[in-house]
Amino acid sequence: MTPKNDSGPAISLPGPLVEPEWLADHLGEVRILDVRMEPRSFASPLCPEDEAMFADSPLKGLTGHIPGAVSVPWKRVLGQRVENGITLQGMRPTAEAFQALMQECGVNKNQTVVICGRCADLKELAACTRLYWTLKYFGHDSITLLNGGVAHWIKRGNSIEHHVVTPPPGNFQVNEERTELLADLEQARQTLLTNTWKLLDARTLDVYLGLTAPWIIRPDGWGHIPGAKLFSANLVAHQLGPAYFYPPEVIDAAARAVRINPEAPSITYCNSGVFGSATWFALHEILGNQQVRLFDGSMHQWTKTPGHSVIRLMIE
Repeated sequence: MTPKNDSGPAISLPGPLVEPEWLADHLGEVRILDVRMEPRSFASPLCPEDEAMFADSPLKGLTGHIPGAVSVPWKRVLGQRVENGITLQGMRPTAEAFQALMQECGVNKNQTVVICGRCADLKELAACTRLYWTLKYFGHDSITLLNGGVAHWIKRGNSIEHHVVTPPPGNFQVNEERTELLADLEQARQTLLTNTWKLLDARTLDVYLGLTAPWIIRPDGWGHIPGAKLFSANLVAHQLGPAYFYPPEVIDAAARAVRINPEAPSITYCNSGVFGSATWFALHEILGNQQVRLFDGSMHQWTKTPGHSVIRLMIE
């Protein structure tokens, strides 16, 4: 049966995560949004260059999407902002831009949205949590994430499609921005002066120590924000095919094992707020700590704004 993606009212959700079996039973009642950093795999076989990228992956050749899913352009999930005269990439989009994007994707007001991606690795899972965070930031409540994404869907024996889905425009409306989910630059600075909020770095150990960094970080900004604790996203989710979040008790235990209090007021960050959204999701949505914010400017904004120091080659 072809899912109709009904535009009716929200349905009851079991939580911030759903399994393939639940989605298979509700295909006709939800809008499925599929977000990928590499969108060609949504509807087409991989080209030779892409195949080479996944040569050693257990998910080599994974293409296609869940029936009825709509492809969300990854670059439009993020936005460009100018703050204090500095142009910043990878930030949350404007309300107008995000509303237009969701309407183009066929999302309606109060409609239940299920977010997924290929989830061949942790980066692809984090793209899903960044879209989840953005939807929630702009006031959409009926939202959940397919744990393990399309990779998990296929692993459980479900069918996929390879054609582009073009839904009728939706009537999605942004609501008042939930600033309690966001940490800005000033709030990140305040962690240097007060012990109330903890900064959690969601990157890997080598990046935290300043041994390497992606292009979005200035060469003189390798390292971490002073006082930040390392809480890598790979401690809250399985990294490879399918990439999925661990159970709540495992996430809680992993945090405490590295001396992170998962119940404390915290600000998560990374390079540009993508992996940071995964740790935000684990703490805020899975564990229920409502005092967790995402610093979407992350190290990109911190290092691009004059006067900010970084710490290298030290674990705090």
